[in-house]
Amino acid sequence: MVVTLRDVAREAGVSASAVSRSFTAGAPVPAETRARVREVADRLGFRPNRLASGLTSGRTGLIALAVHDLGDPMVLAGLQGATRRLAAAGCTPLLVDLGGAAEPASVIAPVRDYRAEAVLLMAPHLPPAFARALTGAGLVVGRAFGRAMARSPMPQAGIGHADAARLAARILTGRGYRDLVCLVGPDAPAARRDLEDGFTHMAERAGARVRPIRASGWTVAAGARALATDLARARPPDAVFAADPRLARGAARALAAAGLGVPRDVGLLALDCAEAPGGPSALALPCAEIAGTAADLLLRMLADREAEATSLVLPVVFTDRGTLRPEP
Repeated sequence: MVVTLRDVAREAGVSASAVSRSFTAGAPVPAETRARVREVADRLGFRPNRLASGLTSGRTGLIALAVHDLGDPMVLAGLQGATRRLAAAGCTPLLVDLGGAAEPASVIAPVRDYRAEAVLLMAPHLPPAFARALTGAGLVVGRAFGRAMARSPMPQAGIGHADAARLAARILTGRGYRDLVCLVGPDAPAARRDLEDGFTHMAERAGARVRPIRASGWTVAAGARALATDLARARPPDAVFAADPRLARGAARALAAAGLGVPRDVGLLALDCAEAPGGPSALALPCAEIAGTAADLLLRMLADREAEATSLVLPVVFTDRGTLRPEP
């Protein structure tokens, strides 16, 4: 049997409105009444309808998690980190799947319909204009996996793409690789430029050559097509640095189709998720921690709208999974 608010009111000897106020933060209700109502509610197994109470209080506790690509392993790991932090803060996640679209209305509409209090963008490849459109519509917005910025207009957590790319170049050139490919996706121009420029400059300083390749999408198939096209018109590289685990798997597929072994003939290094099992040698992102940190920063902004937005950069860690030649 479902226990209702009126059941709790009758058992506690108070009005239904007193029960409602007892579960509303900041509502005027005597402390002893609040304690008695909550004791009765716990004993009867009553749970308040936060959406219904939010219609009057303006606080639903809903935080929208806007996801651009549910096939992205980094985002999937991030969802776990974000939902755990939100739950610990007493909030409920509302998943908004953009389905690969980049229309701000696809976020604005459900946020307003369900009265979510804020939006956490978990979409590494969305352009900055997307987030600006959301804030321009009056939404409170945070971002996970965004481009690192010294001063950010919104709370966010991510990695330093240029620093990660320079580390990748140092790892590869330190193992004797001199003919390199940098494989990235088609969008997120600022982060992509950080990766390409950071990797190329550091590799060239070490005397290596770099061929940048841009895949048509952030998928295994797109990564395979991009590298296969390059292999058909140029000699194979010594090593490939892929900006995404799916592009790395596609690169491995193209190399195998060309009769090239990893790491026998070509080394393979990727930006990948620390939580992912297996895969190529990687600069591992703490994806769950990144998204959880972004959620914490967003909740702080909700608590104090006058606070300055905080942008945090988390480190990547090199994980050797056997797809590179040994260190000399």
